[in-house]
Amino acid sequence: MWGELQEKKFLVLKDFLDPEKAKELGQEFQDWCIERSVPGDSQVSKSSAFYRWGKFSELQYDRIGYLNEKLGIWLLPTYNYARSYHNGAVMERHSDRPGCEVSVTCHLGGDEEWPIYFASSEGEDVAVTLSPGEAILYLGCEIDHWRNEFTGSHYNQVFLHYVNSRGPWAFCENDVVKPT
Repeated sequence: MWGELQEKKFLVLKDFLDPEKAKELGQEFQDWCIERSVPGDSQVSKSSAFYRWGKFSELQYDRIGYLNEKLGIWLLPTYNYARSYHNGAVMERHSDRPGCEVSVTCHLGGDEEWPIYFASSEGEDVAVTLSPGEAILYLGCEIDHWRNEFTGSHYNQVFLHYVNSRGPWAFCENDVVKPT
């Protein structure tokens, strides 16, 4: 699957996480953010965002074996980041820094569907809509991705970032640069 990912730059993982577990984690994260008035970040102000939430660190390590088996390579974790998006949130078109060489965006539930877009190698914008527990595996440094304005009230997701242990960004393992 590594070759397919390198060619297409993103793949959907329908079986990444149990849908009920995903929704439970998403709701717990959303509630945690509300209780603490967690703000958004400079990329998406209309959200609550948190770097390395403990339960998502557990998830990141839990799913690494699944990813290694799927890809046929050895991944090293860099960091995780989660957002609970609010009405009006927009994620501008961008690509990621080296610590996001191999990224997973997992949908954790929400009140409305909200596609993420990728710029395909053929020059087309491809919209991908996920159900809770489904994820997109993508090469974050190599492919532009974004989301248009969210019209629901909440949408929860976690980003799990990794690097190839034998790739050019392996030194980013356990990345400590907090995103702004």
